[in-house]
Amino acid sequence: MDGCSRGGAAAYQQCATCHGAQLEGTASGPKLRNIVERRIATHDEFAYSSALRTLGGRWTEKRLDTFLANPGAFAPGTSMRFPGIPATERAAIIRYLKEF
Repeated sequence: MDGCSRGGAAAYQQCATCHGAQLEGTASGPKLRNIVERRIATHDEFAYSSALRTLGGRWTEKRLDTFLANPGAFAPGTSMRFPGIPATERAAIIRYLKEF
């Protein structure tokens, strides 16, 4: 695992409470394994908010970055409410997610 991976794993820890330590998902958040390029709100085992269900499209790196910067602005009404993640941490998280 290179430096980016370790940095991404550390940055991801703020997501792990809801999305699982191994990106496996929990009752609070869907699994994030293979999230990059996956269609938005399509994991069968999770009840997504209507805000995400109506978005359409795929989770591209750019869309993930925009969402993590300000979830409420990206998907008004999303149940994922937090003030956003700084740019360097977002980049590390997205690199980490791309590995899985």
